[in-house]
Amino acid sequence: MKHTTLPGALCVIPAFLLANSAFAEGALENPRDNSFQSGIGVFSGWYCDADKIELIVDDRPAKTAAYGTPRGDTDNGFGLLFSFNIFGAGIHTVRALADGVEFDRATFSVDYLDPNYVRGMASWVDISVPELGKKATLLWQESIQGYAISNVRDLEYSLDDVFRATVGKCSGTWQSARSAGGTFDMNMEKVQIPGRGETLQPTQVTITNTGCSEKSRQTSPITSLDDLSSEVVMKDGSAVHITFVATETLTTITGVFVFNSGPCKGLDGAFTVISRLLKNTQI
Repeated sequence: MKHTTLPGALCVIPAFLLANSAFAEGALENPRDNSFQSGIGVFSGWYCDADKIELIVDDRPAKTAAYGTPRGDTDNGFGLLFSFNIFGAGIHTVRALADGVEFDRATFSVDYLDPNYVRGMASWVDISVPELGKKATLLWQESIQGYAISNVRDLEYSLDDVFRATVGKCSGTWQSARSAGGTFDMNMEKVQIPGRGETLQPTQVTITNTGCSEKSRQTSPITSLDDLSSEVVMKDGSAVHITFVATETLTTITGVFVFNSGPCKGLDGAFTVISRLLKNTQI
């Protein structure tokens, strides 16, 4: 006997679900198409009226999902708990079938720290979310083989504070135990990364007295405020990795650099620079 809603009731389909589904009868909501998955998670969605809901990942045997779950917006939900890691790293496709007929599908990418079930590991990492003015700690949870958000607190500064304090011409010096040091200059610019939002990018980097070309010809944007680094290529082709560190009051920018290729390969140093704007900025 097929699953239905309450006697006399219609299949309740929330408007936003119907609008986002290519199939009027139901939808696979998790995983989303082109999403990233790891650890232990759920295949879930809804379907109006069926005897059985099955899920097929790639060419694996079909698995039957629990069906008929009341969830507030509809009483026709389905779900199947699974370890995404068993599919292996890479791109996979899941197909959702109602009584043997496909009604939705999604492609997702899997990656993991270890393909095996990790036991007894204690791991955490701090992250910043300047768009929301928050920072948090991600704690490893063995039961889901992944990280969960904990210890959410306010950031001392906003993303606008960072841009206001750091964008502009920055000048300073660098030093090293292996060299007499020299000057370290750059421009810090605000740039837009498609799909990622606004971030910072150092340009016109000048590092004197290294024995290599002093000026940069190419730089990469900083992709995260938790990883303030940039890959720089000097005019002679030397590759330099630069990591930035800002004080909590954003009054000074320090950091380290290392030449990964070229005549100066292996040379590293620490630098301190002050933006022209920082001299008149109070955070």
